[in-house]
Amino acid sequence: VVLNSNDYGCMIKFAETIEEANVNCLANKILESKDPLYNYRFAREVKEADIEKHAQVVIESKNPQYNYSFALLIKGADIEKHAQVVIESKDLKYNYLFAKEVKGADVRRHGKVIIESGDLSYNWDFAALPGCDIIAHKDVIMNSGDDDYINKFDPWYGERYDTEVLKQKILSLK
Repeated sequence: VVLNSNDYGCMIKFAETIEEANVNCLANKILESKDPLYNYRFAREVKEADIEKHAQVVIESKNPQYNYSFALLIKGADIEKHAQVVIESKDLKYNYLFAKEVKGADVRRHGKVIIESGDLSYNWDFAALPGCDIIAHKDVIMNSGDDDYINKFDPWYGERYDTEVLKQKILSLK
């Protein structure tokens, strides 16, 4: 009954809680759905899940939210493959979160998306992340013409290349 219901949430719960559940059949039904949410959830919630197969569906979906979540929360996830999807999406929120929260993320690659966007708020926040190109983020702000953001950096413009001092000052303002 569960298998024929197309209720993917129910299938996941069934696979997770019922010992006699045919996990492979349920997994195949979820995989066939091509739904990134349910494939992510199946990989996260069902310990017998084939992580690589469910990851492939999430990667192919090109959805930055589920790729970020998969990389962050699924043990054994291929961080680089999920990062590539997030970077290609150019989604500022998920590039920032990926760089900030996913262990092993290439902060500078995600930062490049933020820099290229010219978004002042994300460049300001990103400038405080360890491993970022703080000078590039600062330059976006200094060249923006936005007095509010420029004034946050301006007192330290002379310390342009002393990135550690600059980073500490940014963190003290947060």
